[in-house]
Amino acid sequence: MTTLLLSVLCLVAVYAVWKYLRFVKRHKAAMNVVLAKITFGRLSASKQTEVDLKAHEILAPLMRKPPEIFKTKTHKFGWYALAMAELGIPPAVEQAKWNYVSNPFFAVFPGDSAFKLICEYMKRKHGIEVQLSDEPGAPWFIKSGV
Repeated sequence: MTTLLLSVLCLVAVYAVWKYLRFVKRHKAAMNVVLAKITFGRLSASKQTEVDLKAHEILAPLMRKPPEIFKTKTHKFGWYALAMAELGIPPAVEQAKWNYVSNPFFAVFPGDSAFKLICEYMKRKHGIEVQLSDEPGAPWFIKSGV
């Protein structure tokens, strides 16, 4: 009986740790997406082109046929964050830094609850209102100074 109870407690503990680590990973990836969207919008057209080319350069050896156009803004700005980090472009938000995300395609998905937390944080801490959406025709914009 005690062995069964200990086994169940161990499984619950492992599950709780896994959920926490998964949340941290999603949160870091969502932060990268939001920071990349803010930063990319403030770059010159030539720098934006450089970032796009670097993102596709990073993807080229990882995929048989890398996408010419990203299917979601979440994926696009996840890879742009990685590209900007490699190019040495710092985030446009004070005291922010790029997070290591091994694969932006699977780290966070559109509509993830982590985006709500990050958007609320950006508004409260930095006065930047961020509205995210991957639906065609839906708003995806950033307003500074609330």
